[in-house]
Amino acid sequence: MIQKSKPVLVIIEDNPTDAFVLKRLLKSCEMAEDSTFFSNAEDALNFLKSRSATHGFANAIVITDVKMPGMNGHELVAEIRNTPSIAATPVFVHSTSDDPADIRAAYANLICGYVVKDMDGRAILNLLKCARHLRDAVTLA
Repeated sequence: MIQKSKPVLVIIEDNPTDAFVLKRLLKSCEMAEDSTFFSNAEDALNFLKSRSATHGFANAIVITDVKMPGMNGHELVAEIRNTPSIAATPVFVHSTSDDPADIRAAYANLICGYVVKDMDGRAILNLLKCARHLRDAVTLA
């Protein structure tokens, strides 16, 4: 039997202002202690691989931006999906891009959902609430 433990919420956001807003929203969702922030996709990918080496699976839920320097969000999700030990990790995309090509590319990599950033933060707040419910309801392996 798999022992259920809360997955960590891994957030990749390169914009400091957006990261600040996300951290404040996480506190309001009571998820601040269960989250880890990265400003780039490479560090987040290494973190997920390290967790899978320790736990046998990533035990994480990922929220990533798309447009980032270095490895972008699409490349990150493709790497996650192509790495057997972390391939089943639930991934959500949160981006300023509402370009249908970005949205299709993200869903082609089997993401759980794509949320376009809005000015009042309601979309990300709803996504964080969804991630909290997912974290509390599912067993990851």
